[in-house]
Amino acid sequence: MKNYALLMVLPILIAGCTSQLPSYTLSIISPSDGQSVQGSTVNVELSTDMKLVPAGAEVKEGEGHFHVYIDGANEQRGAGTSFTFSNVAPGVHTIRTELHRSDHSSYEGAVKTVTFTTGTSVATIATKQFDVVAKQFTFEPGTIEVEQGDVVILKIKSIDVDHGFALPDFGVSQKLEPGKEAVVQFTADKKGTFTFFCNVLCGSGHDSMKGTLVVR
Repeated sequence: MKNYALLMVLPILIAGCTSQLPSYTLSIISPSDGQSVQGSTVNVELSTDMKLVPAGAEVKEGEGHFHVYIDGANEQRGAGTSFTFSNVAPGVHTIRTELHRSDHSSYEGAVKTVTFTTGTSVATIATKQFDVVAKQFTFEPGTIEVEQGDVVILKIKSIDVDHGFALPDFGVSQKLEPGKEAVVQFTADKKGTFTFFCNVLCGSGHDSMKGTLVVR
């Protein structure tokens, strides 16, 4: 009878010894793995199904807070789901986050990591496009105005004879054939007033065939 009772109790003991603590979901919403983050500020967004409580609260299983690291350092802790790391150098970085109880003991296995890159912000580059007509002995428009740093695209068409378009301050020289559109592109990387002109002999008024580029 004693042996029978022991056999009945043994499975219960084994089940109790092998039972696992509940697991909790933990996700890094942003940055995502492989993401390219512009600038030097990294905003980290997290989610979990655990009840979040501040450090120092009464320790209860199933409650806790985040520990967040960038490159294994600069640790931040808290019961919120948003964390910010500033002055992050350009390059490849890793965010690691863990779930901890309110006494800072960790929940085993509750760890997530993502790897991402950071870089300097890329300023928006403006593109300015103009249609230019070349004819004896003028360009229309005769004045083109842009901002420093603009990418300038000129679509130029001669409507009578062979002409040319030269803007030596920006390395531009283009032959213009009647009825055909030529496209030139350059970056207005310096401020000032610059002269463009016809550099193909086109008649008696050739020397007066000029225009002005204004870069502010």
